[in-house]
Amino acid sequence: MQVTFNIDTDTNKTLSQSIEDPSLLKPEITVITAYFNIGSFAKGTKSNVYTPSRYMNWMKVFGRIRNNLVAYTDSKDVFDLLTSLRRRFPSNMTKVFLIRRADLWSFSLSKEIRNIYRQPNYPQHYPNTVNENYSCAMHAKFELVNRVLVEELFPTEYFCWLDIGLFRALVDDNSMFKLQIPNQWDKRKVAYSKVYGFNDKATTESVMKGNQVWVGGAMFLGTPQVLHNYTEDYMNTVKMLLRRHLMNTDQQVIYSMYLPSSELKPRVQIQLFSQTKSRYNPWFYLGYLCRETWQRAQNDARKNS
Repeated sequence: MQVTFNIDTDTNKTLSQSIEDPSLLKPEITVITAYFNIGSFAKGTKSNVYTPSRYMNWMKVFGRIRNNLVAYTDSKDVFDLLTSLRRRFPSNMTKVFLIRRADLWSFSLSKEIRNIYRQPNYPQHYPNTVNENYSCAMHAKFELVNRVLVEELFPTEYFCWLDIGLFRALVDDNSMFKLQIPNQWDKRKVAYSKVYGFNDKATTESVMKGNQVWVGGAMFLGTPQVLHNYTEDYMNTVKMLLRRHLMNTDQQVIYSMYLPSSELKPRVQIQLFSQTKSRYNPWFYLGYLCRETWQRAQNDARKNS
């Protein structure tokens, strides 16, 4: 890949970034995802249980997404499933990695996060502030996106994180599709789906303990340079929150990171995507917008041919 990050070996900080030949980068999105088997867990309410088999069912959609894919998992069953699902595409479009989550920075935080959740009177929101491994899996998104960029796995202009379950509604739809960048996207920013309004009077503690949401964490999109800075800032925000004995999931970390009172001032701004009358779930809107953008381009090409 032609994007180069120059790292200071003493501080591990990025000194500069350069693109040797931008014309060689493909104007496409590389999709990054992961699944870590943390067992079954309650989501929202104790009776709403998410199981590994539910996630494996949702994974079927990844066999129909025509983008390059980088996937990480600690489950041999998931590794085999994703590898099998992607066999219909050229082998150079897919990289699936079987890894140990114990080797990840994000999961090294589990004991510290568990101790935070066990503090007296710390609010319980399932699984966000109850299951420390769920929080670690959410933080892993940013660590892994950062890793893909540093390791230069695909020569594309754009990269996105995509949760396993974003396209869950399409599990029984056998059509192939591709994700394409939205026409109105400002490439200097990271793109997210807007879920709720932003309260700039909120505090870090009220966001983390109150389980407040601004953007949907199921997908984010950016250029390599933007995402490298963004994921680095995110991970530094997690460290800052741990020092304050506060934690939740990525959605609350992002919210707190952009509060005017935030200790860390992010280098990258967020561009929100939402449509009040959309037929799509607002939590997943950006993903469907990227799919719809590709579908429209295909239709226009057919009309003009």
